Amino acid sequence: CNTLEDKVIVVLLVSTGLRATEACGLNVGDIDFEAGRLWVRLGKWGKTRKLGLNDGLLSLLQAFLESRS
Repeated sequence: CNTLEDKVIVVLLVSTGLRATEACGLNVGDIDFEAGRLWVRLGKWGKTRKLGLNDGLLSLLQAFLESRS
């Protein structure tokens, strides 16, 4: 991966098993950093589900969001 954004996308997809369309539908508000969870609101068949996030992915997401502000 050449950029932090690329790395976030790859690690997110691999770590969570999200489908590409599910990942595209994510919002910052869908991430609960304190609980270490991610809400997938636009899942297959329109279902909502929550996924656990590992510490490495949470750190990477925080670094990415801080780089954008």
